[in-house]
Amino acid sequence: MTRIFRLIGLGIIIAMALSIVGGIDQTSTSLQTIKNGANLNKIGAVIFVIMYVLLIVVHLACWQRWREIPSSHRAVRAFLFVTGS
Repeated sequence: MTRIFRLIGLGIIIAMALSIVGGIDQTSTSLQTIKNGANLNKIGAVIFVIMYVLLIVVHLACWQRWREIPSSHRAVRAFLFVTGS
C-alpha cells in the first residue's frame, strides 16, 4: 500500500511541475511557446485527474478492510469515518 501512495505522490509532483512550466510558457510572446504551455497544462490536468481517480480507488480498497481495524482503535475508526478517508 505504501508503494501506491509513493507512486501517486510522484504523479502529483510531475503534474504540478508540468502545470507550472506550462503556466510560465503561456506568458511568453511567442505563439509556439504559448501553445506548448497550453499543452503542458492539459497534460498536467490529465495526470491530476488520473491521480485523483487512483486515490479514490485506494480509498475504496481501504474501506473494504474496515472490519479488520481492532475495536481498541475506535478513535481512529471514528476519525476515518468523519474525514471520509
